[in-house]
Amino acid sequence: MRKNQGFTLIELMIVVLIVGILAAIAWPQYTQYVLDSNRSTCAARLVELQNNMERYFTENQTYQDGSGGPAVTDFFASADCPPNQSNAPYTLSITSAATTYTLTATAQGRQTNDDCGNLTLDETGDKGVSGSASLDQCW
Repeated sequence: MRKNQGFTLIELMIVVLIVGILAAIAWPQYTQYVLDSNRSTCAARLVELQNNMERYFTENQTYQDGSGGPAVTDFFASADCPPNQSNAPYTLSITSAATTYTLTATAQGRQTNDDCGNLTLDETGDKGVSGSASLDQCW
């Protein structure tokens, strides 16, 4: 009689195949989860920046100052979004005139693979995306 001592090569290859199939299913879902998480964090950051711009207008009666307008760094420590992250997925920017402004979160790095593209928000609260996804999916 022969004693079983471990796995056969066939059994090992079956386990490797099963793990490979599970990884092929899980990895794209994880990647999409990371893109969605970054986007929702920066969308909330744009709304926070909008609140700061409205406060600025209340105090100064304009969205501009002597140098053309406030910068993101006037309100936040960094224009990177999420903050304190190396290779931040978005960069925030402000384009302003005396009575209007547009806030933009520009996708960079791996975030450019997101179907939403860049996110925008203006003084009236109108939201926008530059990608192929719908506004409801992105905001």
